[in-house]
Amino acid sequence: MLEWIRTPTKSTDVTMSVCTGAYVLARTGLLSGKSATTFHRAYEDFAVEFPDIQLKRGARFVEDGNLASSGGLTSGIDLAFRTIDRHNESPKPFIWTARAADILEKVKRARRTLNKRQSA
Repeated sequence: MLEWIRTPTKSTDVTMSVCTGAYVLARTGLLSGKSATTFHRAYEDFAVEFPDIQLKRGARFVEDGNLASSGGLTSGIDLAFRTIDRHNESPKPFIWTARAADILEKVKRARRTLNKRQSA
């Protein structure tokens, strides 16, 4: 399975892990010397098992080159939306529906509202 992930990642725009899936991505060796995150209850074990990976504790998601990791399931949704957004900014063509764009805009609006409330 590790080779199955490792080989195509050389030419993908993005390879992502969600929650403790960062362990699998780390075991491929692709994260060596890079930044990543994982589920908060796994921080200690992850840091011990993979000392060559810069663990970003508390990050919802981390992007490092064509690799991305999220801290948990809901953070994985955020990362998925970020990936859509990233591809939308890219010169490479990326097809997505108007519905996905609508959802992304609603999430951004909700985040702005929440941030305003939290800073008030």
